[in-house]
Amino acid sequence: MKAFLIRHGETQHNNDGTITGQIDISLNDRGLEQAELLAERLSDIDFMEAYSSDLERTFRTTEIVAEKHGLRPKKSKELREMGFGVFEDRHKSEFRQAISDFDGDSHFFTPEGGESSNDAAERFLEKMNEIKDNHSGDNVLIGGHGVVLKSVLMNIFGLTGRDYNRITLGNASVSVLEWDSELGWKLVTWNDTAHMK
Repeated sequence: MKAFLIRHGETQHNNDGTITGQIDISLNDRGLEQAELLAERLSDIDFMEAYSSDLERTFRTTEIVAEKHGLRPKKSKELREMGFGVFEDRHKSEFRQAISDFDGDSHFFTPEGGESSNDAAERFLEKMNEIKDNHSGDNVLIGGHGVVLKSVLMNIFGLTGRDYNRITLGNASVSVLEWDSELGWKLVTWNDTAHMK
């Protein structure tokens, strides 16, 4: 199976540096335009199925892409963004300060009322593996979010919290992972945003 992992288009929170987490907000006008560009970019891929986080910004992005293939995305809470708990709807700088004060690998930092990026990645990967078991050899569209998708990559390659900021993932980007029965998930493409230029 090839998993085409897409990140949602732009939101106002992306613009102003606010942590969204599992708050349900919509795409802004630019985000809708980005989703349309992404849909055009992926229009030639033969998708067997589409799955998405149930949060509006990602579901709408995935829906716009899937419509070109006659598909309706299946919603899944397991594909949601990391839960940031008390840091949701606060500026990113506050979370970064909490991370810097944490004595340990920041990938395992669990904010009050939330989850660690490791736990979010494991949740997402569990759903991906379930999808993989049902779609051997297929191309599958999966809509996700920035932090959890970067964390999935970290878990696949055994990276630590120190590596997080070395990974870039833009709005309305597409990344591709392919399942190999011997090697597990292999990275094919990461953060492809050529359609945005």
